[in-house]
Amino acid sequence: MFASERSPKKGRMEHRHGKRKLIDMETLLYRHGLPVAWGRTVNIGPGGAFVRFRNSRMINDYTLEVEFTATGDGCQQKYRTEAVVVHRSKAGIGIMFDSHDRNVVNALHRLAKSET
Repeated sequence: MFASERSPKKGRMEHRHGKRKLIDMETLLYRHGLPVAWGRTVNIGPGGAFVRFRNSRMINDYTLEVEFTATGDGCQQKYRTEAVVVHRSKAGIGIMFDSHDRNVVNALHRLAKSET
């Protein structure tokens, strides 16, 4: 279901495909298969995340690959999926995931439901 909520900043409307969870975890960003940045998530959900890192030179509509680690089948597993930059700030970037890989989608749902 498509969820819209009013952002407390400047009255902007945010459109999200589900709720996000406040999770601080290491994230690697790739562009054209090469690592371009290391950051930490501020929040993450099945539809996207906000990743903070220094010196953000990403621009809106950049296509990236995002790598994160999540627990699956009782062990830590790395996942990589495509994402698009939808907004940026001095603190980092907001990304929207574009994954058709069922394993990645399931991992994102597990993260959003986790107690951590």
